[in-house]
Amino acid sequence: MQRTTWLALMGTLLVTGVLLLLPKPSTGRAFTPGSPDEVLQKVTERVARDAGLSEADAADVAKRLIAESRKRGGDPRLLGQAQAVLAPWWNEPAPAAPVRLMRATIKQSLHDFDGALTDLDVLAENPLDVQAQLTRATVLTVLARYEDAEPQCLALRGRTDEAVAAACLAPLLALRGRAPEAVKLLGAALLQVPKKAPLRGWLLSILGEVLTWSGKLEDAVLILRDALAEDDTDTYSRLLLASTLTELARPAEAVALFASRPELNDAELLEAVLSARAAHTKDAAEREAVLAENVEASRRRGDVVHRREESRYALRIEGDVPRALALAVANIAVQKEPADVRVLLEAALAAKDRAAAAPALEWMKKTGFADPRFVSLAGAVESLP
Repeated sequence: MQRTTWLALMGTLLVTGVLLLLPKPSTGRAFTPGSPDEVLQKVTERVARDAGLSEADAADVAKRLIAESRKRGGDPRLLGQAQAVLAPWWNEPAPAAPVRLMRATIKQSLHDFDGALTDLDVLAENPLDVQAQLTRATVLTVLARYEDAEPQCLALRGRTDEAVAAACLAPLLALRGRAPEAVKLLGAALLQVPKKAPLRGWLLSILGEVLTWSGKLEDAVLILRDALAEDDTDTYSRLLLASTLTELARPAEAVALFASRPELNDAELLEAVLSARAAHTKDAAEREAVLAENVEASRRRGDVVHRREESRYALRIEGDVPRALALAVANIAVQKEPADVRVLLEAALAAKDRAAAAPALEWMKKTGFADPRFVSLAGAVESLP
């Protein structure tokens, strides 16, 4: 699951209420209604007649759908509904700014980063469009275009809450070997934000990730628990906390994070299965079966958006090293976040293929990224014959 910190901001600060009464996330199994009268999904009249919406209303509907998708771990069905709402303007060269922003948002979620930037480059010319500035900075960061992303974040200073500007800038500092500065910046920002303010959970999540990149896993656990206390729907913080606990040889605590959540998205299912295996939990068979079904369905669809997760699945669950490596290589050609780098390093090490890891090793050297886990992995790969 890719890190889209700006979505957390959208979901908590810009969206109030839920537009749709939606079915539960799919577990990959066919569902048969109990009777012909059973309601499967309810949509508002506005969505049902989306062809008649104005641009402003369509953008508003899409924004709410995207935010709900984020809460459900990037539910592709909701993204598809959002795209359908924007269909009348999807190929328009110059739609209204709100439509253009939502179109860019959906495109980046589908990993069409170039398409997203086509819209965002135009929107970001307006210095008052904070949402566009944040989204553009996020996309540039995913593409490892840090020299372009940093000015975008710095431009937010004085135009929005300083804590928002700090949240934009801090990951860029940490990615380039300046994690202590990032931690200090986020700590100062948190002092400005009261508890239970929507922005606080977002900042805590970013701080938790920066702490993991600093090798301070125990500290990260505390911060990520605080992030979940602020927002229990924060899927990314839960995933990061679970993987961190498992790395700390505390997988039973990771398993507990998912115990009360009967319906999980695929990224959560994968993390739940991996932590359950590490904890030698015997009641994980059903979730593992569901995950296998979902992965197979994704492969039949030709899904290329979740290559990172599928690479981990192939390596950790299936033990299919060649598939894992091929997916990791294809993935890093599209996006270059730390998780993408790690997936490639792990797959290349398992395959004993130093050459395949070249993009990851180059990224490490270029950025100066100092996460001890990554440094150790890179060293092991570089020592391969």
